[in-house]
Amino acid sequence: MKKVLLIIIGTLSTIYSMAALRIDSVTINIIDTINNKIIEQLVSPDNYHLYDLGDDYNGPDSLYIELDYTRLQTPKVRCKSVDDFKSLVDTPYVYNGIWTSCDVNEDGLTDYLLNVKGTDPSNWEPYQFNEDSLVDRNKRGFILVINRGDYFETDIRNYDCFPSENEDGGSSFPPELIIETNNKSLTINYEREVFGSWAYEFIYKKDNYVLTSYSRSMYRWGFFVKSQHFDFVNHKLKVYKLQRNSNMEDRKEESDDQYMTIYYSYYKIKPIMITDIVNID
Repeated sequence: MKKVLLIIIGTLSTIYSMAALRIDSVTINIIDTINNKIIEQLVSPDNYHLYDLGDDYNGPDSLYIELDYTRLQTPKVRCKSVDDFKSLVDTPYVYNGIWTSCDVNEDGLTDYLLNVKGTDPSNWEPYQFNEDSLVDRNKRGFILVINRGDYFETDIRNYDCFPSENEDGGSSFPPELIIETNNKSLTINYEREVFGSWAYEFIYKKDNYVLTSYSRSMYRWGFFVKSQHFDFVNHKLKVYKLQRNSNMEDRKEESDDQYMTIYYSYYKIKPIMITDIVNID
């Protein structure tokens, strides 16, 4: 347990000063209800590590969300029309269009989620497939703008929670970011070619987006391997995974595989607000 705590502190101390952290660790239980096995995990207000039993393909699965409670929301700003949205963005960030529209307060008026982007010159880096050219790796974020009828007003914001559209994808292209809204709900999807997809789901509540679930599907050599669904409302984790034929290279047909479903339960944890999340990736 101490080793996990040291890893957490070491990771965060490279980003934030220790004075800014609140390390108040508690222990929760994740329960494998099939095998009646309890796995103790560490949860602190600044980090959540939730692991399943792991498998033979890519090691233990985890959900790691890094939070920063020291971020302050700047005062709300107003503008008259959609054409003035760029005036709502604080320097050194710039207005980069509209992610999507929504109606978070369900008053029949169209609200907007603005796309904002950093402008730090030091974040222009060599392109991994052509080192003679540079790409902009400044991170992206959002501002939620509420339609008040006679004017638009900024609500919540997180300026740099999304990776750059030019993120280094290693041997492949970076994942595609897709943001969708349905009134109070917000879904942040990532699609990555044959490797899989993952999504964060939020609900607008008490002037913030609260994380309600996280889902992930994983593929290997074009075959489905595993899916996870973290339910932060009911404190459940569902894992649907390959049960046999773990030697993926010997597989002939996907129909040859058998799958198992494992359900876990864990104690209620502190709600995760989108404004506190450092990276949604």
